[in-house]
Amino acid sequence: MSAVACNKMASFGTNKALKRTWKQICLLGCLCLPVHSYAEQALCADEKDSEVCTPVNELQITVALGIGTTTNPLYQSENTPLYIVPDVAWYGENWYLDNTEIGYQWQNTDDFAMETFVSINGERGNFSRGFATNVFLPEASPGDSLTSDPLPSLPEVPALDEDSNETVQFATNIGVDDVAERDWAIDAGVRFHWYKNDSEWSLSLLQDISSVHKGQQAIVTYRHKYHLADWMISPAFSLAWKSANLLDYYYGIDVRDGVSENLFYDAKAGFFPSVRVSVRRRLNENWQWLIFGKYTHLDKGMTDSPLVEESERMTFFTGVTYRF
Repeated sequence: MSAVACNKMASFGTNKALKRTWKQICLLGCLCLPVHSYAEQALCADEKDSEVCTPVNELQITVALGIGTTTNPLYQSENTPLYIVPDVAWYGENWYLDNTEIGYQWQNTDDFAMETFVSINGERGNFSRGFATNVFLPEASPGDSLTSDPLPSLPEVPALDEDSNETVQFATNIGVDDVAERDWAIDAGVRFHWYKNDSEWSLSLLQDISSVHKGQQAIVTYRHKYHLADWMISPAFSLAWKSANLLDYYYGIDVRDGVSENLFYDAKAGFFPSVRVSVRRRLNENWQWLIFGKYTHLDKGMTDSPLVEESERMTFFTGVTYRF
């Protein structure tokens, strides 16, 4: 299901609960709990990897049903409950579609692979209630500037009498509903993979091509697969660097937000380490048992913002998956 199609479906009808359900379904498909790798999808001859590979030129749709949550680190924001998690993938000889990423692979060997791609930047998801990272497309086009009118400023604090003993309490946090809307962005990038046995190193370099945040990202990831009888355990560790332009667009506070100057904040570039693990057990040809968890530590360049309350983002999900 494409994000655009989800956007249209979510706009049908007046029932708020129904629209919220559609949005959550579309959002959760972008979480990509079944971890894809082009080499895994294209090389399906290895029987032990048949649980995770997608045959070439076949559209693969998987739905996970269970319970979980993704936390939202922003002030006065809601966590995202996980009940239905769709995953859509198609891999051709060179072109591929993997949820919100479209790419072209230039090289693929047993030891090395390289692709270029475009994908939706996930930071916008923190600003939509009930949504998580790499999520539902907002209605605004990626090239537009901020279109929402700034909200009124916080009331001015009256000057104190010199003889007064009263103290002034300034607000130190602000909610996402009190600032201007942050737009969604499209990133373009290149990714390199190095394989050895059941281990994989990857390096991704991304640049905003939609002129929204005008920033960059670099992500290094190590992943290993363990096969234990009917179980597959796949831990991964990654370190992401995000530029000042990217973090300042989403978490900086300035005149665009129409708030008191004491809340203004210029975000700095930062590093975001994370660890994730997925555990799968095949039940039959179509069904699997899945446990997934991810923890990301947020850099001070982001967490020092008045918009941010928590220093980590976490996802946990457990349930079953069905491959159509």
